[in-house]
Amino acid sequence: MPIDQTVRGLALEIDASTDPAPEAQPLLEYRFIDLASTQTILARIRGIPQPNGGGQLAFETNAGAAATTQRMLIDNKGNIGIGTGDPGARLDVVGDARFSGPLSIQGALTVDGAATIGGDLTVTGKLTAASFKGNGAGLSNVTPKDGSITKAKLAQDAASLSKVSGGKMVVQGDSVAIRGRLEVKGVVKFQGSGSTTPGSTNWQPYEGTTGIYLDVDTSAGKFTTTPNYFTSLGGNSSHWTTTGATSIYTPSPTGFRVYVRWSDGSALTPEQANSLQWHVNWLGVEA
Repeated sequence: MPIDQTVRGLALEIDASTDPAPEAQPLLEYRFIDLASTQTILARIRGIPQPNGGGQLAFETNAGAAATTQRMLIDNKGNIGIGTGDPGARLDVVGDARFSGPLSIQGALTVDGAATIGGDLTVTGKLTAASFKGNGAGLSNVTPKDGSITKAKLAQDAASLSKVSGGKMVVQGDSVAIRGRLEVKGVVKFQGSGSTTPGSTNWQPYEGTTGIYLDVDTSAGKFTTTPNYFTSLGGNSSHWTTTGATSIYTPSPTGFRVYVRWSDGSALTPEQANSLQWHVNWLGVEA
């Protein structure tokens, strides 16, 4: 049942089929035809029957080719597909999508690939992400899953951490555990800590058997300036009757020295210290 054109050489043709066999033929089709050329179909809307008795509605346009191409489909379940003929959700878009106005999502939003947001993003609930790309400017209350804002870990990127937290904190080490309250007023950098090996610490004799001393290597802390060192003496026995282990000598970014002796002035040797498993625990804080 063709309907003659009246404007710009176009015509609307309606094809209403009553025979649903074969299934690929439409029950109802609207064709928009260019009569000025060779009656090329410029666009059409097709009602397509399905073997289960249902139907689909397809929307096609012509991009200048000999035939039309399906652009959108409403399947027999009510799912809408744009760029796909087999929509798997209520709205299934294959390709780019742009929203120039507000987009309100009442349920969960899952993004499998990369998401680029040119403006502000406000989340009133929980935001979970594997990582964030960029320098973290403007972010607040964000805890990325892998602890990163840039490709560098936040634990090693004070500038990015400052933009997120409003402060500045640098931690280097395998882990940080705080059980209780930590209050910091100012800037603190915890750069490193360590212990010498119990039983094989490189103790050296001091003035015969008067005492012993130890040069502690702290290069693993990667200090850029000389930190404040804090030490303790560990062991299996008798180290509580010593003195000197907490007194720091010749500190530098890569080490320091401690002297240890018995409180009563008795003779002390490196062999005796190692037999008691004496070792030095240290912490460096670079302010």
